[in-house]
Amino acid sequence: MAEELPKAPDKQSNDKIKLEGGIHKRDVFIAAMNRAQKRGVAVDVGAHVGTWTINLADRFKKVIAFEPDRVNLSYLCNNIKKANLKNVDIYHAAIGSKEGECKITDGENNSGQSHVTQGKGTPVYALDDVIEEKIDFLKVDAQGFEFFVLMGARRIISDSRPVICLDWSGHAERYGISYQRLEILLKALKMQHVQTVKTNEIWVPI
Repeated sequence: MAEELPKAPDKQSNDKIKLEGGIHKRDVFIAAMNRAQKRGVAVDVGAHVGTWTINLADRFKKVIAFEPDRVNLSYLCNNIKKANLKNVDIYHAAIGSKEGECKITDGENNSGQSHVTQGKGTPVYALDDVIEEKIDFLKVDAQGFEFFVLMGARRIISDSRPVICLDWSGHAERYGISYQRLEILLKALKMQHVQTVKTNEIWVPI
C-alpha cells in the first residue's frame, strides 16, 4: 500500500496548525481526547493537511494517516516534516468498504471537501485489510463516505474497541446513505453514541 509520496510545495506554512489552541474544530478535538484514555495507536481517515494528525501525534505513540487528495497530501507530508514527527505513517489512499479505485473530486473553494466519486486514479482500501495492529482511536472525516469507511473496519472495531470520532455533515446523501444506517451499523458493533460537538459525533465501546 505504501508508495513514494509527492514532494510538498515550498509555500505551505505550518504555523496555523501546530498549536492545539489553533486547531480546526478545537472543541471537537478536546472532547474526543477526553474520551480517548488509551493512547497507543490512532488512525486519521481524511487527514487533509494534518491538523488532527499533528495533534494526535503529540498524544499517541503512533498515528496512521490516510489522505486521498494529492494536493492535500503534499501539504500533509510537508507539515509532518516541518513538525519533525517520527511517529506518523502517511498513505495516499481513500478508505472504504473494500479494495478498489476511485476518483477524487475537488470541493468547491474548499480543499477540505474533496470527496470520493466513481472513477479511477486513487487507490481505495478497507482498514480491516491494511491495519493489523490494535488501535485506540479512529477519526473519520470522509465527506459523506464515513459509512463505507466503518463497513470496512468492522473487524478492527470489534477487536480493538477504539473511541470513534466521525464527522456527519449531511454529505452522505450523495451516496444514498442515511444516518439510520450508520447508527444501526455502529450499534451492531456494540458502540454507543455519547456526545455530539458541532457536526461531529463521538462513539465509545459499550
